[in-house]
Amino acid sequence: MFPPTFGNLVKLTKLALNENQIQTIPALFGSLKALKDLSINKNKIANIEGDALGPLSSLTMLDLSQNKLTHFESIPKSEVLDSLLLSFN
Repeated sequence: MFPPTFGNLVKLTKLALNENQIQTIPALFGSLKALKDLSINKNKIANIEGDALGPLSSLTMLDLSQNKLTHFESIPKSEVLDSLLLSFN
């Protein structure tokens, strides 16, 4: 679903992909290191590729609520993360 050039958006700070049919968070999300606000709720995400969210060290808010996650292993390495929403998975 995401083109390879998506990873080139290195200055992007806010991304909202709510209410789509997204099933996987691809590894290329890891290159979006300037992201502060990532909202991907109300999708069908059941898989997060590798450590796709790990490199997001600027992240302050991550909303993965209302998806199909059964486990969450790709934890952002962010010391400023103050909001993590994982409800209704």
